[in-house]
Amino acid sequence: MRVCSPVFRSATGKMVTNINSQTYQFSESEKRTLEDCCSHTQSILNVINELKQKGCSTIPLILKCPMDELQTILQKTNSAAVMKKKKKKPLKAKTKLTGTELSDYLKSKIVIDSTASDAIYPPHGLLQSPATGRLYEILPYINNRLENMVKYTAKSTKLYFELGYYLQAAFKMWLWSKHRDEITGTWNQFLINNFGISGTYSRQLRQVSKKLYEYSGMHFVAIPFRELYRRRIDIQLMLEADREEAKFWSQSIAAAHPIATTTVTAQTTPPTRTETGMDWTAQPETNMTH
Repeated sequence: MRVCSPVFRSATGKMVTNINSQTYQFSESEKRTLEDCCSHTQSILNVINELKQKGCSTIPLILKCPMDELQTILQKTNSAAVMKKKKKKPLKAKTKLTGTELSDYLKSKIVIDSTASDAIYPPHGLLQSPATGRLYEILPYINNRLENMVKYTAKSTKLYFELGYYLQAAFKMWLWSKHRDEITGTWNQFLINNFGISGTYSRQLRQVSKKLYEYSGMHFVAIPFRELYRRRIDIQLMLEADREEAKFWSQSIAAAHPIATTTVTAQTTPPTRTETGMDWTAQPETNMTH
């Protein structure tokens, strides 16, 4: 019976051992030391077994055991195991950002490109009066934003803000149409049937757009929507607490990021909230799921 089970021979005959899933290869002198230790330990076990069985033993006992060399090997392999364990520890990314640190992070994500060149924008009058608008009129603009998000695999908040803005207008139009008994069904059904999106996703887009749409610089921050939604409150607090940061993010994107080399080539300039005069709160007196 051999006792050096942590050490084994590979297919090539080399003596190796596993340290936290990392193979450690022994030197020739280390191999001899381990073999000598195994032989020494094995001889002791053989003597003990024979003593238990016969009451005496004539098996020669190997007295020499290179304990100092074995101790050196143990220290070396233990150190390698500790280093391997330390390397496996992932550094936790800092996800909670506030104030200037958050603003600097968002500035580092600014991307100016021309991917919105095929964007279409609704006439200002359509967004000014949701009570008189018709749902079918807003549908092409919402679908255009959804198509662009798929087409460009967009991480640009510009598309999120505009999509949320148009969904808010559509929601007001839907409420007024429902109030006039022009349509049936729920808002969620309307979203699924016409756009293939859920009520929850629509509500999140509208919430983000409601809070941040007016900050034109924010429209060119390239982060996933999930991250934008998660940071929305911290972004809003940052803008409310720091006038300089609010001023920075309110200005045009060219001024906000002058070092950019590419410019936006949208066919038409999107309307601002002031220009449209959209009221985000006014709605007919009716209780509808949204």
